[in-house]
Amino acid sequence: MPKIVIKPYNRIIKCKTGDLLSHVIKKAIPNFPTPCGNRGFCGKCLVRVLEGKLSEVTGNERLHNLKTGERLSCQAKVLSDLVIEIPVFEQYRALISGYEPKVDVITPILEKKIVEVKYSTYHKPIPVDKILLKSIDAEGFTGKCIGNLVYAKNFSRITICKRGKNVTHILNGYKKIYGFAVDIGTSKIATYLVDLDNGETISEIYIPNPQTKYGDDVISRITAVINDKNTLYEMNRMTLSSIEKMIKEMAKKNNIEIKNILAGVIVGNTVMISIFLGLNPEPIGRSPYIPYLSTKIEDYGDRFSFNLLRDAWIYIPPAITGFIGADAIADIVTTLMIEDINKNILIIDIGTNSEVALIRNGEIFVASAPAGPAIEGEQISCGVKSFNGAIYRVRIEKDGVNFLLYGETPLGLCGSGIISLVSEMLRKNIISKNGRFYGDKSFFEIVSKDKSSTGKPITITQRDLREIQKAKAAISSTWSLLLMKNDLSVNDIDRCYICGSFGSSLDLEDAINIGLIPKMPLEKIFVLGNAAGIGAKLMLISEKARKISEEIVSKAKFIELASDKNFMNTWIRNLNFP
Repeated sequence: MPKIVIKPYNRIIKCKTGDLLSHVIKKAIPNFPTPCGNRGFCGKCLVRVLEGKLSEVTGNERLHNLKTGERLSCQAKVLSDLVIEIPVFEQYRALISGYEPKVDVITPILEKKIVEVKYSTYHKPIPVDKILLKSIDAEGFTGKCIGNLVYAKNFSRITICKRGKNVTHILNGYKKIYGFAVDIGTSKIATYLVDLDNGETISEIYIPNPQTKYGDDVISRITAVINDKNTLYEMNRMTLSSIEKMIKEMAKKNNIEIKNILAGVIVGNTVMISIFLGLNPEPIGRSPYIPYLSTKIEDYGDRFSFNLLRDAWIYIPPAITGFIGADAIADIVTTLMIEDINKNILIIDIGTNSEVALIRNGEIFVASAPAGPAIEGEQISCGVKSFNGAIYRVRIEKDGVNFLLYGETPLGLCGSGIISLVSEMLRKNIISKNGRFYGDKSFFEIVSKDKSSTGKPITITQRDLREIQKAKAAISSTWSLLLMKNDLSVNDIDRCYICGSFGSSLDLEDAINIGLIPKMPLEKIFVLGNAAGIGAKLMLISEKARKISEEIVSKAKFIELASDKNFMNTWIRNLNFP
């Protein structure tokens, strides 16, 4: 088996002859970028080959004018032992916290009861319809179920957990119980560990979604499944494994036994949930965009192929339609736990797969805005994820370009940095409202090559501007058409909520200046953070939140804008900056 040495990390990994080099690197360096799904479009997976042999250079590689020794790892197959060099990618940064609405009464998804047991053969019947008894703490417990009676011996107290009228768990003695919430995002997976007795979040953690091996957007992943059905199984397993690994890490850190983590709520867009369930997402990618299931799903963890969490009770909120899934439901739940539903409220979740919801006097209208990965720094020549070195704010002054970045040495522009830069270029008349450079310029330099960590200048090109315009137009056309169809103007909106990790990192004035979000007083705009993850936690600890999630599905009206005769004209108009 060929041996691959990856510098400067000095990682060594073995693979099979003929394996795709990008797949091999991803196993050792999960942050390694492959945003175009190994199709050779973006050029972000470039490596330097120091020793060894790879397959012949492809046509797509030739389009990138590679230097001697450079290859696109997504186009090169391993033919021998290799020594390669890749850029240094630090820990991916993402915001997974946010504003959490106050829950007055904690009503966890599992109701806990402590039952005192006298040393007799039977205690009085538990008033339930069914004792599911998937999970029993067997230590010191020699019992079995007979109908709705519990035969108990050698202990004086048991902890009983119920879901509705059904018993889900019987535990020996008095036990504190815990739950988890998961937001499976296209770019990252965020996981939270929660004390179900008091509703408090104990710990939170996130990782880049390992599915990015097959592309940064959902269409790339659907395409990967179409091309190879085994891909679905691999993405499913890596998702389950990642969730369990994060929960195990948080439990160990907080001295919590896994067997006392008894419930979980999982949200994500319809493609992510389909992959989590091991269901083919292909129908979501074509008209009429049918989702995996439009009702809630709940059962024990082993029914979802969990191993470590096989005995936890898992709840997945319903989806509305093909591209409005449980994550959008969670956004709306978070907002309605804050707001009066009878107001005019606009909710915008900004990201690769953006969703927009309009609440008008108790009615809910939702639409999908397929912005694409450019809005988060992908498909941009010097775009990067939020690693160390990512520029996230730009100001152009007389003495040059000033910027803020994570870390010390600039690597490239992350999504919020691109929005900030474009806004500044408009203010300084470097580009026109139609997105073209003034004069004979074809690019703008932010960082010279001698100050960049890559040894190459960090620039924004005319093509980059076009990608940002298309992404911006998709989002702004969606919220503007939702308003138009409901005879509302921006002035009629009482409050606008911006959701998502990316939305939380934006400078609101920059976002307004390029037309990404509505032009309205800043005191009417609220940034919620990762509202999908917060909504999942709310559903874990609040019956009110769970009821809202299920009511949303029956109440919400999906507006299919892609087939709307006004959408294309609106999109073309919104390509220009305001």
